[in-house]
Amino acid sequence: MKNYFSLIGLLVFTAIIIEIDLSSLIKILSKSNILFLFFSFLLNFLVLFIKSFRWRYILKNQDIFISQLEAYSIYSASAYFGIITPGRIGDFLRVFYLKKNYNIDIIRGLPSIIFDRIQDIYFLLFLFSVGIWKYNILGWFTNYFYVIILFIVFLPLNLFNENFSKKIILFILKAFTVKKYKSKIINNFDVFYDELEKAVNKKVFLIIGLTIFSHFIVFTQCYFITQALQIKIDYFTVILFYSITSIISFLPISISGIGTRDAALVYLFYLVGIQPELAVSFSLLIFIIIYLGVGLIGLVSSYNRPIKLDFKNF
Repeated sequence: MKNYFSLIGLLVFTAIIIEIDLSSLIKILSKSNILFLFFSFLLNFLVLFIKSFRWRYILKNQDIFISQLEAYSIYSASAYFGIITPGRIGDFLRVFYLKKNYNIDIIRGLPSIIFDRIQDIYFLLFLFSVGIWKYNILGWFTNYFYVIILFIVFLPLNLFNENFSKKIILFILKAFTVKKYKSKIINNFDVFYDELEKAVNKKVFLIIGLTIFSHFIVFTQCYFITQALQIKIDYFTVILFYSITSIISFLPISISGIGTRDAALVYLFYLVGIQPELAVSFSLLIFIIIYLGVGLIGLVSSYNRPIKLDFKNF
């Protein structure tokens, strides 16, 4: 049954395409500025480089050493699998790569991926909260997002309290870890936590800085797409809209945010007085330039440096 949840997004996308003016959509896309789209695509290489460098730096904190070229290749390949899986769970391919090629146990490899993903989710969740408040999306309940924003900002400080952080992390692992590995991770939780501490403790502000920098490049990619479509919205609005749709895209009811992102952007564009055809055009080009662009780079990386993994052995 769970496998069918990802089809919800496709059904939503189909409904949107039926409702909008398809001829207007095609006309908008046909008039898009190719140069802006090309520059947006090229920035994918820089985003992947920065994020792979961040992951390699986290691994280095754990005394796990791989080359930047290898980090780039595996990060790109895992990003490809992340794009084609609901909730981007394919990103965790990296832990199997470390197991297969470096004999790094899952208990040691998993913390680097978790911390790496938390960086992105935390930053986007903060901007998501700002966007929800700014556009009063939840009506009277939006004011409570002041409290949520403060909670998000100060939560990392609580993680320095060992007892508190252990309880939170253990709860998350019990709730979300795949059954096959749950007992192993829980039984070796102290080792897992020690590795997570290594990943987090050394020069964490550099890692945060790399996260912010990489996301602003993605925001710039999206802004280039708005310019290609001649959409009249400012850079800050692009940041908030992309952050809101990115968080929604993490829901495991679609693949690569197809449908969920489109629906969210149609609504957000409506709030600022922009027609739904432009919203869907923007969403489609995000999918093509950023998602498929990264996927293409990842696919090439996986062919140039093939990762032979037998998942049955893990």
